[in-house]
Amino acid sequence: MDGAVVGAEAFVLRFFGENPGDDRLLVVNLGRDLFLEPAPEPLLAPPEGASWSVMWASEDPRYGGWGMPSWPTKGNWHLQGETALVLRPKP
Repeated sequence: MDGAVVGAEAFVLRFFGENPGDDRLLVVNLGRDLFLEPAPEPLLAPPEGASWSVMWASEDPRYGGWGMPSWPTKGNWHLQGETALVLRPKP
């Protein structure tokens, strides 16, 4: 497991699985919306040949949240304020 601060109130934790498809990325933003343009942290890079997809989100309506926009498969990152996400690789 490795972690990094990506903003004044945001951090990521990367859990490395035995296989690249087993990796998980926990993204926590305790502050306002955060735009990572570009997203310079190496831990944010998905395994080769994959992109990140949302496995769990604190903003899911099942938990009283407002929902989330589709997660981008490449490019810049927009982290909604006061949210937590768990991402998994998708081929």
